[in-house]
Amino acid sequence: MYLPTPVQAFFQAEKLDSPELLASAFSDRSRVYDESGIHVGPEAIRDWWLSTKASRHCEVRPMSVDRQGDRVTVHTRVSGKFSGSSATRRFSFRLSGNRIAELEIDA
Repeated sequence: MYLPTPVQAFFQAEKLDSPELLASAFSDRSRVYDESGIHVGPEAIRDWWLSTKASRHCEVRPMSVDRQGDRVTVHTRVSGKFSGSSATRRFSFRLSGNRIAELEIDA
């Protein structure tokens, strides 16, 4: 499955447990939207990611990808220590150049 470079870096960071790699995939003004709120900028996104990993010990595996222009939607299987594990989640990325500008995570 082909993933654009910044999206590939996001999932590689998950696999390698690398907050530095994760933060480097996001632009300076990037935003992540998930059930816990809105996280703005690479540092806040890194902190959100670390907190989520620590509390849920989750693993995210890409299952399929669809790309339309600067939008990349990845359907994933998420498992970990949370109610409803293992679940399918949609990760909707908007790219800006070689960085992630937005990520929205929903069911």
